[in-house]
Amino acid sequence: VCSSSYLLIHRVSTCNASSTASILGLSHIMIQFPFYEWIKAELLLRDPATRPQPGGGASAEPAPPSPLSHVIAASGLSKLVASSITYPHEVIRARLQFDRGGEMYTGLVDATRKTIRHDGLMGLWLGFRLNIVRTIPQCVVTFTLYEFFASRIARLLHGAPPSLETASRDVEATRQREAPRREAP
Repeated sequence: VCSSSYLLIHRVSTCNASSTASILGLSHIMIQFPFYEWIKAELLLRDPATRPQPGGGASAEPAPPSPLSHVIAASGLSKLVASSITYPHEVIRARLQFDRGGEMYTGLVDATRKTIRHDGLMGLWLGFRLNIVRTIPQCVVTFTLYEFFASRIARLLHGAPPSLETASRDVEATRQREAPRREAP
């Protein structure tokens, strides 16, 4: 009974350690999403086609749509940066999950120390390149589809302009059709 209680406590503490590592994975999202939005905004400001005209003042018009190239660049770069910063948690989480009953590690800090001692500091990024090859294209597709469908839904619900390059032609055509209506008294 005593040894089974000991194993149960070790399994629970190991589960908690890997759960803690998983929760640390949320930092990835907290880095990636704001960085994605910042990159998109910067690209809009730097792109001559979408940059606000000097002296134009505040406009009642909504912000121009993000071209597809901006969405691709922002999603890929934000994923690369967030992954570079937070990837060590993936390595530690995996090690904790494969540790059977706390045989190798006593927790998150112990797993990190032993990984660095055994594999060096770069051991925290083992498998990073392969992960990036898999996750960046996935992220680009996901964010592109998100932007496309979000803009379509917003347009259906609120008449908001789409945010992808392919949909920007529809917005321009709508503006041209509505221009005579605005001029009429």
